[in-house]
Amino acid sequence: MKILNISQILPIQGISHDNNFVFKLMEHYGILFPSDSIFFFRPVPYTNKILSKYFQKSSTPIPQDFQEYSYNHHKVKILKFISAWSKNNLHAILSHSIYRINKKYIDNLIKKERISIVHAQFIYPDGLLALILRKRFNIPYIITTHQELKYFNNYLSRKIAISIIKNAYKIIPLNYKNYNFFTSLGLKNIEVIPLGFDKSFFVKSSRNANSGDFRIISVCELLKLKNIDKVLIALSILRKKFQIKYSVVGIGPESEFLRKLAVQLAVNDIVEFYGYSENNKIPEILSQHDLFILPSYPETFGRVYFEAMAAGLPVICAQNSGIYGYFPDLVDIHAINPENPGELAEKITYFIENKGKRLETGKNLQSLVSKYTWDNIAKRYGKLYREATCIL
Repeated sequence: MKILNISQILPIQGISHDNNFVFKLMEHYGILFPSDSIFFFRPVPYTNKILSKYFQKSSTPIPQDFQEYSYNHHKVKILKFISAWSKNNLHAILSHSIYRINKKYIDNLIKKERISIVHAQFIYPDGLLALILRKRFNIPYIITTHQELKYFNNYLSRKIAISIIKNAYKIIPLNYKNYNFFTSLGLKNIEVIPLGFDKSFFVKSSRNANSGDFRIISVCELLKLKNIDKVLIALSILRKKFQIKYSVVGIGPESEFLRKLAVQLAVNDIVEFYGYSENNKIPEILSQHDLFILPSYPETFGRVYFEAMAAGLPVICAQNSGIYGYFPDLVDIHAINPENPGELAEKITYFIENKGKRLETGKNLQSLVSKYTWDNIAKRYGKLYREATCIL
């Protein structure tokens, strides 16, 4: 079997530090299915001063002569296309350029390698290209969707998007918010499959059972939407009543603001900003804590939640965002309105005052999340790919 991955967020070493989950999935897939071949397309918006100023405000600046690269032994072909990301209808129309601009290379690869299936990561342009290839070469495709419901707010982008997802063998929403939306459209070809995580996160707690403090941790890029400021406010409410320590692991544009806010709220003495940490060090850091909090909104998925659960920690997330919906009885009941620090303070209080319930919740989550390791996720995709191509 030959799988073509199309993803506009494949990381590029030294240029773009996007999420590496596609590579992680395919690395584990390659171990489980060594006879299969894997190919990668990375769509990159063509840009100039006018496009970047008015239509591509979130585009990653990538040199225009950049054509291909390698990432951990994976060869990735760059596909240029004309984008208008901030204008839904226009973006839907211009995304067709990805095939027109790269037609010769794409056709040659499809014919030479006899691609079996396409796995696209976004509706535009990834999914649109997958639809074009299905129509031209009768190649089935699967599409993973992220935070893309905005395309259903405008007539033309909605019409094309519905065609893209209807013609997919499977639509794979990463969260239940997207799942519920696609279900409301009457679609049946939907299956929720989360991102996986490494087995190394299954660690035993290194907490001293007699420790008098309660340790909370957040691991994330420090962006405004992560709502770490709300956690700091909640701690300012609780610090007089409880002995709390809070660890923040990560870097980002909100770092300086959060440090200053901690001082203003008089919680800087109980907050430790770790800065950046290598991923292989995170499991041990998690094991030293009692509770994981990340009230991020909006959040596509957030595999760090699963990593924290694997370490035996209960988690607090935002309602209707990210992992909300995966574990209704163990996570959703503790989810909060991310704009309400008082509500967050109440949830933290619950876990502090109910140690037995906290430990039980962490243990149950650790058991449940075990089915979402990268190996298990890769096995599921292997089955889907073969179902889609009738190779069973």
